[in-house]
Amino acid sequence: MKNASNSELIDRYEQVSRARGRALNAGDSRSANNAFDEETIIREELRRREPSAIRGLLVLLNSDDPWVRCDSAIPALFFASHQAETVLEKLVQSERRVLKVVARMTLEQWRKGGLKFQ
Repeated sequence: MKNASNSELIDRYEQVSRARGRALNAGDSRSANNAFDEETIIREELRRREPSAIRGLLVLLNSDDPWVRCDSAIPALFFASHQAETVLEKLVQSERRVLKVVARMTLEQWRKGGLKFQ
């Protein structure tokens, strides 16, 4: 990860978010957890770099995949809260099942001050 460009990391984050969403929708918690772990490593690497690196996730807020939007909005709450909240609110209104729960619970915790940037 350390040798990857910011763009490569953002692309990989998108791929892993899509895989995580498929795994969660299929009830495959092991694969979903592995994908989440990789997302965390990518976020940590982006944060370690110049401040603009982590902001690269903002482009994914417009993804055609709702899981990519969700997984990008969660860390974006800490540096682009209005945009991120808007994305999560739309997911709560439009999605079903697991994704809706993730988006709703994330917003609730964010608004209570219970989220920490991972």
